[in-house]
Amino acid sequence: MLEPAGEVVAALTIRPVGSARLWTAEELAFPAAYLSAFAVDRRCAGRGVGGRLSNWARWRAARAGAQVLRVNVRSDNTALHAYYRTHGRQFVRAVPTSRSGALFELPLSPRPLPPPLVHERGELPLPGPQVSPTP
Repeated sequence: MLEPAGEVVAALTIRPVGSARLWTAEELAFPAAYLSAFAVDRRCAGRGVGGRLSNWARWRAARAGAQVLRVNVRSDNTALHAYYRTHGRQFVRAVPTSRSGALFELPLSPRPLPPPLVHERGELPLPGPQVSPTP
């Protein structure tokens, strides 16, 4: 979670095992990490919050021994598909039986980069105007 000034503005979960409903047995046997519940507060859109958290997830997954970082997203969210492709993720395939069956993966460096500018705990100053807490 990213919590500038104590307010959660982004969160994700990294899992060591993917869903057998989405990924094949061969894919599940490959060293991978799986993103889920990746969300960024829309008030922070365009400020690099998602990119910073994604870089942290790449670093964390590689540090844990994963060779790819995988995610499944809504099949009808073509804007997100384009975003992922633009940022180096490869489209694996679509699972027609799942609403969130668009599968993407990102190869990870065997030598992880230094940790990105994300703190796992504590406050994180963000560039640009501060987010006002909602009442």
